[in-house]
Amino acid sequence: MNDPYTHYNTRYNNTGYHKVQIAVLQDIHGVLPGTPGEQEAWLASKPTNTILNAVIDAALEISGVEFSRSALRSLVLLVVQHKLSDETIYTIADHLRVFEDPADTRADDFVATIAAISQANNAEPSLFEAIRSASEIHSSPGRCAYHLLTAAHTLTETAMILLKEGETGYMSEKWTRSRKHLELAQSEWAK
Repeated sequence: MNDPYTHYNTRYNNTGYHKVQIAVLQDIHGVLPGTPGEQEAWLASKPTNTILNAVIDAALEISGVEFSRSALRSLVLLVVQHKLSDETIYTIADHLRVFEDPADTRADDFVATIAAISQANNAEPSLFEAIRSASEIHSSPGRCAYHLLTAAHTLTETAMILLKEGETGYMSEKWTRSRKHLELAQSEWAK
């Protein structure tokens, strides 16, 4: 890749970016404003402007611009935080693909990362309830199940940290805690 900004500027597609703008506006505000002036005001408002700037930064990152923190990861976090629709996520991914070289998978990874985070978030309440229920079982199999479920919960939290923040010291702590629960489950199983 040569100059990242040249790469970005030669591949930029205003029609694709406009589709992203409309999709984000609809998700954030519910309906599109009636006049062009209202639309411009909504595009400049937070969080719409923050998300659209993150889309631009992600496209620049794919084009080769280096950021101190991953622009794609920041975009993922904003999309998850604001619960953008699947249609908007795919519209953003389509726009990002324009900047990819043939073997690049970052737009696909963007979609898959959001899906993984969303599914793990959805599983969290059920997993937590299963842990609570298993904690009330007084037998060795019940204690084993409790530790296995707690390990699964902690591993899920570890995966979420990895997907959202990358490798951190806190992730290592969660990993260690998960292994401890697996060891306790194995000990209960051996009884």
